Amino acid sequence: MNLSRTLLILFVTVFFSLIFADTTHHHHGHRKLRRHVCLNGRELTDGKCQCNYNYTGENCERAMHCLGKSRSSNGSCIDCKEHYYDVYLFYNSKMVKAMGPFGALTIIPLLLIYYGCESKAQKRQVKRIGDMMSDQNVNVDSEAVKNLLDD
Repeated sequence: MNLSRTLLILFVTVFFSLIFADTTHHHHGHRKLRRHVCLNGRELTDGKCQCNYNYTGENCERAMHCLGKSRSSNGSCIDCKEHYYDVYLFYNSKMVKAMGPFGALTIIPLLLIYYGCESKAQKRQVKRIGDMMSDQNVNVDSEAVKNLLDD
């Protein structure tokens, strides 16, 4: 067995053991349910949190900082307190200024890798279909198979 196959098996074994390690706790044959911690609210019977007024998040951990008590139909603030309006705009523009053209340069290699993988996968698929058809004693034109797959 070669080294890469051994490393792959080791990685998969460790990966799945970490995933399933916490789900195997049993008590009298029943799976142990993990309690949900609700910081600013109460836990419902389905394990989710019902947040107190002006709090949100999976564990009711985030204050909403709304101006007044009016809310939109989805529960979000209509108006925010001073300095809390459009806070993501500040951080997003700060990130763009910090990354600048370097951010675009990181996308180019990713696009090249994606294009290379896609073209390689298509070539392998054409070859696989050609091999399958030639096993059935059918003459195959790889260009015709490629055209059929493109349609």
